Amino acid sequence: MPPVLPAGPAISSSAVPSRSVWRALRWIVPLTIALLALAAGVGYLVGDAERERAQRADTQRIIQEQYSLGLQDLEHGRFEIARQRFEYIIRLDPGFPGAAKQLAEALLGLREPPPTPAPPAATPTPNLA
Repeated sequence: MPPVLPAGPAISSSAVPSRSVWRALRWIVPLTIALLALAAGVGYLVGDAERERAQRADTQRIIQEQYSLGLQDLEHGRFEIARQRFEYIIRLDPGFPGAAKQLAEALLGLREPPPTPAPPAATPTPNLA
C-alpha cells in the first residue's frame, strides 16, 4: 500500500506559476529599462559625434569657398573685401594654409595709393568755318 500523506492546506496549481512570473518580472522590467537607457545614451553620443563631423565638413567647405573668392578679389584689386575674407578664414581656422600670407598681401594692397586714371586725351575742337 502506498504511503498516505497527511492532509494539509491545499496548494492551488495556479498560485505557483503566478509567483514565479512576478519573480521573473521583478528582474526583467528593471533590466529592460536599464538597457533602453544605455541604448539611448549610446545613440545620443553617436549622433553628437556625427553632428560635429558634419559641422566640421561644412566649415571646411565654407573656408575653401571664401579662400577662392578672396584670391579672386586680390586679382581684381578689391583689397578691402579680400582682407575681410581672409580675416574671416583665419577666425574660423587659424592654421589654414596660405590665409595669413594672402591677408598680408591684401593689407599691402590697401596701403598702396590707388592708381590715378590717366586724363582723357584732348580732342581737337572741330573748325566749322
